[in-house]
Amino acid sequence: MQTAPQVECVVVGSGPGGSLIANRLAKAGKEVTLLEAGPEMDRGAGVAEGLFKHYWSGGVVPMLGPFLMPFGQAKVLGGGTQINGALYWPTPKKVLAEWRELIPGSVYESSTWDASEAVLASEFSVSSDHQSYGLGNTASRLLRKAAQEKSWQVVQVPRAIKGCQNLNRCASGCPVGAKMTAEKVMLKEHVGIDIRSSSQVTVIEKLVSGKWKIKYRHQNKMEEVISSRLVICAGATESSNLLRKSALSKRAGYFFQFHINFKIIAKFENNVDANFGTILTDQVQEFMSESMLFMTSNFTNTYLASSLSHLHPEDFKSYMREVQNLGIFTVMIRPEVNAKVGSLFGQTYVSWGWDARSFLLAKRGLALLAELLFAAKATEIVLPLKAGQYKARNLREALGTIESIRPEHLIGVSVHGMSACKMGHSRDTGIVDLDAQVWGHKGLYVVDSSILPSNTGESPQGTILSTAEEIFRRWNI
Repeated sequence: MQTAPQVECVVVGSGPGGSLIANRLAKAGKEVTLLEAGPEMDRGAGVAEGLFKHYWSGGVVPMLGPFLMPFGQAKVLGGGTQINGALYWPTPKKVLAEWRELIPGSVYESSTWDASEAVLASEFSVSSDHQSYGLGNTASRLLRKAAQEKSWQVVQVPRAIKGCQNLNRCASGCPVGAKMTAEKVMLKEHVGIDIRSSSQVTVIEKLVSGKWKIKYRHQNKMEEVISSRLVICAGATESSNLLRKSALSKRAGYFFQFHINFKIIAKFENNVDANFGTILTDQVQEFMSESMLFMTSNFTNTYLASSLSHLHPEDFKSYMREVQNLGIFTVMIRPEVNAKVGSLFGQTYVSWGWDARSFLLAKRGLALLAELLFAAKATEIVLPLKAGQYKARNLREALGTIESIRPEHLIGVSVHGMSACKMGHSRDTGIVDLDAQVWGHKGLYVVDSSILPSNTGESPQGTILSTAEEIFRRWNI
């Protein structure tokens, strides 16, 4: 049998954490092999094809709980930076303070944290005054104007982009490559990194020598590589799945947290032309301290049809005929959940539950978004409900419906998963230690969204990158 090749460092996953770690290891003179389960981005793919090609489980990882909802996770070179909205926020100060109190001595107390955030934002060309502000985005402007008239705080969204053409294809992959992705910034044309896309790791073995054997499938062929330093960055759900099925951590996946997005479709008297826009250019942060954010959502005919699929057929056809007058709006909440990531016959799933406060938070978020949309002169809204009266023609109707809903009526989606391998001071409080090393396993690390102590309440790309930068600095390589 052919002996497996040996390299100094293997990184599994090419999202923001994996790409940065691979980049920094290579710059430090280390030999690096990067294994990515997904393919390279296919910029010619349509919306439906892009969702199928570039996401785990074709875009639908099931989340089983008070209501069934899908979780979206990237499976493509560049990871989530390829299929997100290129939103790039610094870690919310409230969250950072929580983490510093929770894990004293961690990277979140680093004296260089703010500097790392600033340097990385510059590397990714982050700006809140980007080109997409001058194009389309009528729906986002309507939301901003209504918020300003109510004296609600609304901010321009910082994004990592160059040359955005407002094609509204963020979630399936930008066809013109306007996003400053982790692949583009950290991996493209960088010598010293052996990048192997479409290489899905199946299992990890700890050898008697203390080194790690990584088995992976590439082009329907099983291959192996051995390394003394293994950094898992497979994403919100897959890092924990890989640890657990390799019998390296029984509790990996047990601390999973996430955000929930609830979408309201609004109809306006005048044309909105929401097809001509980007994922969002403004975000209402008036209730951020209460764990709620309001914004517009990606809008294409495909996304609209998906968002209306629960309607009566006649209502569905009616709204699809009025596509020019419609916009899709989102309230994102930061719930308190008890959740677990698992895998059954190769299918990733999440089981979850929430408390009464989080359900009330969801209802309050929907009520406030409905209030904002009618203030923006919406003539009708469609609530994310699979049962009962989902249409409302005024705020009174909307509030009456929202007050009466039960959890099982809701329709939501999650795209930001965190904490499945969270950092902690001991085996009892986390899966990895303060250096991101898996407890009890020298040379085995996890550096991605799954090590964050809790959900951030905001799109986490910037937080993941800053965490990875500070973790690498702690390694003192």
